[in-house]
Amino acid sequence: NVTVESVTQVYYETSGHHRFDALCRILDVYQPVLTLIFCETKQNVDTLTARLNKAGHVSEAIHGDLSQAQRDKVMKKFRDGTVKILVATDVAARGLNVTAVSHVINYNLPKNTETYIHRIGRTGRAGLEGTAITLISPHEFRDLKTIQSQSKTRIEKKELPSDHEVKNARIKGVQNQIETVLKKGAVKKYSPWLSELYSFFTPEDVASALLYLFDHVEPVEIHEKEDFKNRSRSDSRPDFRRRDRGEGRSERGFPRKTRGFESEKREKPAEKRYGEKKEALRGKEVYMMPVMTRARRPKPANS
Repeated sequence: NVTVESVTQVYYETSGHHRFDALCRILDVYQPVLTLIFCETKQNVDTLTARLNKAGHVSEAIHGDLSQAQRDKVMKKFRDGTVKILVATDVAARGLNVTAVSHVINYNLPKNTETYIHRIGRTGRAGLEGTAITLISPHEFRDLKTIQSQSKTRIEKKELPSDHEVKNARIKGVQNQIETVLKKGAVKKYSPWLSELYSFFTPEDVASALLYLFDHVEPVEIHEKEDFKNRSRSDSRPDFRRRDRGEGRSERGFPRKTRGFESEKREKPAEKRYGEKKEALRGKEVYMMPVMTRARRPKPANS
């Protein structure tokens, strides 16, 4: 076994357009101490970091475009726990030495076994337990099996957390934060405001309302019950059947505008059209242009 024995290795199967939602569910349920998420490119790192922050998972990005001062600032936040999620490229993660990393997440499957081993080696250090999580799409299953075979390890498949598990984990997280704040004693300034609320509502109702305001976002629904492996090739391919080129299109390819009087503008039959012209010309003088003819040359006399 060439991988770290103190690291639990699991993978989740999800489609590409549900990958981010699956990541958020995993973060909600695991609630890791410090998480290192790997992406393929610098652009992917920045995009994922922005989406995580928007979803409420405070994150920082680290890649080759950062100056040394910016890099040091980000790493300080990560080491002291101010930021619990660090999104990085493989190159930027070289030399990272943070022993408290509890989870490593491969947002994109590594291109080779060596990269996979280097990534998951960032957790499970100094005698601590660690977890390595890999997100794959159905067509990447064979590549994952290759990594598993070459690294001589077992990567266990797990099902994505359910809505019930996500909600319970979120409430548990809020409970832990409340206990931490109460132990610090930093809530006495809110006592007058609470006393006013208690005159109308019970303490239990007030606490329930605060919990609702703190965590009222429902988990993103993921519908992936279909079996990707048994899906036929014809079902997985998009429908490229040609449609009638003229159907619903103008001559330049733009959609036709539907008008209420469109039927009145349709071209009339030829017989009716010519009959109307004869009626319009009846009783009027019509100038006819003379037809130009070309005179024939006389044949030359036989000499």
